[in-house]
Amino acid sequence: MYKVVKKIWGAVTGFWEAVTGLWKKLNNFWGEPKKSFILIALFSITVVSLSAWLTWPLITSEESPYFADEDEHFRYGSIGGESTDGIPYWIFRALPELFADKLPGSGLESLGFIK
Repeated sequence: MYKVVKKIWGAVTGFWEAVTGLWKKLNNFWGEPKKSFILIALFSITVVSLSAWLTWPLITSEESPYFADEDEHFRYGSIGGESTDGIPYWIFRALPELFADKLPGSGLESLGFIK
């Protein structure tokens, strides 16, 4: 984690040095700070937006674990419901009542929840 933060901070400081160097060059070229500011602001917004657009899938993606054995995948694998909305609460409330003869206990404790 520290290495990732260090790389991100290095990229931010490098970007800042590039922007300040560009600012100095543009002020020397145009002589008007207002034009330089507008150009650098547009450039910065473009770079930040493009970076966010490209890295968003990497940040938000979540892969399911891989199981070599089909039995393990059946027992411990994901059904895919937790990544967006999860399994509805009312299903957990109804299961112990609907299948009381097939579950080992009573109430939510039969599904593994502890009171």
